[in-house]
Amino acid sequence: MAMKDLILILNAGSSSLKFTLFIDKDEKLEALYVGQVEGIVTEPRFKLMTPRKISQTHPRKTNSDTTIFCCTIVLTYKKLTPYT
Repeated sequence: MAMKDLILILNAGSSSLKFTLFIDKDEKLEALYVGQVEGIVTEPRFKLMTPRKISQTHPRKTNSDTTIFCCTIVLTYKKLTPYT
């Protein structure tokens, strides 16, 4: 995959962080991933969904573990396969 322009939208709440990663394909925005970290204060869970509605949920052991996991997924999107 050639390098494309990406837009990351973040929505931070009191106990969740929601995000969408868009790619600019021929001047049309397309969502690569939609996800969230919820239950940050209580029982953190990371959810990720691809354009084909394939979803994954990952419980994390600690809040810092959740944050690191979320940032790693978003920043290394190339290693994921969004269309499988």
